[in-house]
Parts: sequence; C-alpha cells; structure tokens
Amino acid sequence: MNDFLGKRVQALCGILGRHAYATSPQQLTLQELGSLVIAGGCAAGFVVQVEVPVVGSRRDAKLDCAWLAVDGTMVVAWEFDGRDVGRTHILGDPAKGKLGNKEKFARSAALLKMQALYSLRNGAPLPQQRGFTDALRPEVETVRDADLMTSEMLRVSIQARSLAAERGLVLLGQAD
Repeated sequence: MNDFLGKRVQALCGILGRHAYATSPQQLTLQELGSLVIAGGCAAGFVVQVEVPVVGSRRDAKLDCAWLAVDGTMVVAWEFDGRDVGRTHILGDPAKGKLGNKEKFARSAALLKMQALYSLRNGAPLPQQRGFTDALRPEVETVRDADLMTSEMLRVSIQARSLAAERGLVLLGQAD
C-alpha cells in the first residue's frame, strides 16, 4: 500500500483476511470487503454512500456502494458479490422484474464501475464460478478481494481521483 491511501486503510489491510479457514491470507468476507472499499474511498477524498438507489428502477434496486464528489457526482459505483455469483444475479431476470448487476451499472452515471468479488462466507471459502462476470465487460471492471488488499485499491483510487480531476470535480479536503 502507499501513503496515498492513508494509515487507516493500511491498518485495516493489516487486520482483514486473517481467517483460519481461508486458503489465502487475503481472502475476505462481504463485510470486510465493504469495509475496505469504504475506507479506501474515504481515504481518497470521496464522499462514500452505501445502498445507492438505481435510477429508473421499478423495484428497490441499489448499488452496494458509491464514491461521490462533493457535489454528489458518482465517480465510482461498486457492487460486492461472492466469487460464486450466478448468472441471474449478474444478468438479471426480466420475467421477475429483477435487475442484474449489468443493468444496475448501465443505469449508473458513474465514471468508473467496479464489480468486487469476496471469497469467504459462513466460515468457508466460496467455490469459483467462471464467466458470468465476463458479461459486464468492457464497461465494468471485475476485481478480487485479494487484489484489492494489495495494489489494486491504490490503482482504483488513483484512477478515480484522476477521472474526478479531469471533470473538475471537487473531493473532500480540496478547495472549491
């Protein structure tokens, strides 16, 4: 990690992912992944909001997390799912009126769209599903928990700050 993300994020990474049942020390639960993304967004100067309503949805569809500029512009949209996420969750079920992540991201005006996958649930590693998150490309990046615990969180933070700066958006701690 870099000082850019702050001491809190570095400390958080030092305590997350320490599960006896994990096959890797950087595997996270949903709660840990959410905590890491929230801390990373705050450290990078974003206003962080969770459970963000999806524009134009008939149901109570929400994005899991968003990093916002001070004026409320969504810079990064996040969805968190287990690495065993299924096809219907990603693509939705129109017959049941269920939006999938693909449609949630499509309706989002976020400058950067991230699908983050966690590895652990109920005291055990999740099986790895393949291919379903490929349907999100190229508009959405998919990242694993273990990657966010290393350099990937820094890369996403720098990219998000750069996108915000290109559009003249103000972040927390910056002058108007």
